[in-house]
Amino acid sequence: MSKIYKIKESKLYEFCKKSLIKFGMDEADASITAGHLVQTDKWGIYSHGTKNLFNYINKKNAGGVSFSNKPVIELELPSLAVIDAKQTLGFVSSDFAMKKACELAKKTGIAIVFVKNCCHFGAAGCYVNIAAEQGMIGGAFSNVDKQMTVPGARGLVMGHNPMALAAPAISQPTIFFDASSSNVAVLKVLRAKAHNEKIPDNWIVDKNGVPTTDPSNYPSEGALIPMGNHKGYCIAMFIEIITSIITGSETSMSGNIPSWCFNLTAPNNVSQTFVAINAEAVCGKNVLEKRIEDMIETLHNSPKAEGNDRIYVPGEIEWEKHNKSQSNGYIEIPDDVYERLHQLEELSGFSLKIEE
Repeated sequence: MSKIYKIKESKLYEFCKKSLIKFGMDEADASITAGHLVQTDKWGIYSHGTKNLFNYINKKNAGGVSFSNKPVIELELPSLAVIDAKQTLGFVSSDFAMKKACELAKKTGIAIVFVKNCCHFGAAGCYVNIAAEQGMIGGAFSNVDKQMTVPGARGLVMGHNPMALAAPAISQPTIFFDASSSNVAVLKVLRAKAHNEKIPDNWIVDKNGVPTTDPSNYPSEGALIPMGNHKGYCIAMFIEIITSIITGSETSMSGNIPSWCFNLTAPNNVSQTFVAINAEAVCGKNVLEKRIEDMIETLHNSPKAEGNDRIYVPGEIEWEKHNKSQSNGYIEIPDDVYERLHQLEELSGFSLKIEE
């Protein structure tokens, strides 16, 4: 079982921020990036949180991502914008893009913002919650490097393109859904591999296209399985259309999107799309939250299956973990996150006090 460590949120945030500044990011972008990374850990989504900062910095040092470039708006219409991320780290350009989508949606009712030439943006849930916390419905979509097979194929065919959706609530800050179009994220398979653990047989296929519980040869062999097989495949295709195809960017099928974490020297070349819907324009101020709360109550009160005493709604588990961190005054992190943070201590020269 993974060992759990404790760290104060403020110390983790400052450590991440100072490390980013040391390696060339300005204070404003470092604050945004550190904030999203720490929030992801507070939700318990450790595969996409502060664990990855060590590798982001290594990628920057190897020339594969810029910590100094700024995203540039190439096209802006009343309800639409196109942004060139200039190979910035995805937290910077994605935060900028979703805030732009919200700004436009407040004027027109709905807005969509396309981003190209970007790098990994961590947990997509970070950005849709920017919209939801303003009373809007948010959507975020990204293409990624080729890591997934598709029904009838063998080997890597396309990206396990992730998406996230969020809306405002009352009993919890938002409801939100954040997932790749595969049955599991790459980083979760790699974590199991690092711990010599077996995995469910619906996570990956082996080199022959057969489902396997052994991740030891991944990623040199095998591929991720689409979520719901043909359903995840179709979702990934349409995410590809609204991210890379429409903007003329690199597609996951082309093989020209290198892995952000395995190929440190090459730009990631991913593209993303952000949507904001101004609910107030449709149904009135604070009405959506009340209707969502009615839905939550209905779901919570639905008949329970034998052996179950609770029904969760999207984002509820993550917000409960967030609230636990808030009330305890510290974030709990597993040993694989601790190991990477310790490596970053050595790389940055900054000390981070972690308790067992």
